[in-house]
Amino acid sequence: VSGLTPGVQYELALAGLLREEASHADEDPYRYRVQWGYLSGGWADWTRVTNWQELPWDAISLRTDPGPFQTYRATFIAPASQVTIFLRAWKKWPTTGRELDVNIDAVSLRACGTAVIAPPPADGPYVHKVRAGETLACGTGACAAVVAGQTEGLPGQVTAGGSWYTDHLGDASSPGRESGLPCGGSLCARLGFVSAALVPLRLNGRTTGLIHLADRRVRVAAGDDVELVEAVADYVCAAIQRVQAETSLHTALAEKEALLREVHHRVKNNFASVIGLVDLQRDTLDDERSAAMLTDLSARIRSMAIVHELLYQSESLREIDLQEYVQTLIARLPVIFSGGVAVRFRIEAAGVRMGLDTAVPVGLIINELVTNALKYAFPQGQPRPGAAQCEIAIVATWDGAVYSLTVADNGVGLPPDLDWLTSKTLGLRLVRMLALHQLHGQVEVDRSNGTTFRLRFAPPARRR
Repeated sequence: VSGLTPGVQYELALAGLLREEASHADEDPYRYRVQWGYLSGGWADWTRVTNWQELPWDAISLRTDPGPFQTYRATFIAPASQVTIFLRAWKKWPTTGRELDVNIDAVSLRACGTAVIAPPPADGPYVHKVRAGETLACGTGACAAVVAGQTEGLPGQVTAGGSWYTDHLGDASSPGRESGLPCGGSLCARLGFVSAALVPLRLNGRTTGLIHLADRRVRVAAGDDVELVEAVADYVCAAIQRVQAETSLHTALAEKEALLREVHHRVKNNFASVIGLVDLQRDTLDDERSAAMLTDLSARIRSMAIVHELLYQSESLREIDLQEYVQTLIARLPVIFSGGVAVRFRIEAAGVRMGLDTAVPVGLIINELVTNALKYAFPQGQPRPGAAQCEIAIVATWDGAVYSLTVADNGVGLPPDLDWLTSKTLGLRLVRMLALHQLHGQVEVDRSNGTTFRLRFAPPARRR
């Protein structure tokens, strides 16, 4: 049908509504809500659809995932409805015996018992009754034939797309022949329907559902309507496939995140074990220099362990909040290295987030520079002349392209003859290696008011 051009927008709308339907699957069976489809006077933003072609059939139903036909979902639309394509509203039928007046646009009947039909008045609703504990046969006759693609011998017409329709429903459900209708037996024939059509829904070469049309009138031009529904069925299948793919992706992502969270947890625990071993070894040493080296090593390992601990606790598992990281990182450093000197810390990194490959080297750099400042910047427990209090500042920013990190103290400053680029001390060698080679950053050292290290670098994704 050339006028039907809903395209991707229709597919996306169907996918969203199918997803919404699935999210309410276990709710109140009498919950009413709009489902999907082109309604009379339909959705204004679907402007690409022209030449509206209505389907004024008395009943339209959609059955998804027929499988072995143990259960069946059929939707009958009240005869007063004028539905442009197929479904307008949705209700679930409970599995216990109840009576339901179909006085809305559509109702879903989940077959679980024997249907008893009460003929409706001329303009009134259909009434279905189901007796609990009884079986309603499904998947026989034309339904099974269309699903299996074996339509030879069925009364009526078969399209090139594998759809079937007939204007002689009584012949299709006459004694000795299985019903060609979705609800088994001769439910639709007993409701007075004369014409019927079945359009398969196919995903990846497999029939996964049926669209069923039924009418009390002879539909001499039924083939045109079937072609229209076949065109729509392609979009329905695409929408269902999109939902299934999204569900699979979400499931795979959840499994991956659970695995990644467990990895971070185990790495953090392994780091904790290593730190414990290093501390035990340090406690056995009498040599203060060797013990101090192991204390430094323990702090470095801890800076890496904290990253994995925060990633394990983070919702994203990919990034950590730098403000929280720095606060956690330096919490124990003054106790270990300050020698009792009161040092004020100023941390400004709110809103800055970093991934694992950036946070680990940045944490090690901060650990080395803060440790050096605590050890050597305040030799008399005093800041540089003119400063009121010993202070170490850690400031980080992110402008969308480049990170900036500043670690500054107001102490005595680096020795005049010390060149940090050639120094062989382990701490400065680590800073040099991490900042210049791993992060590929630019470092500026300011000695004018204590010692200030300024580092600018781009994240790994922007360096490729």
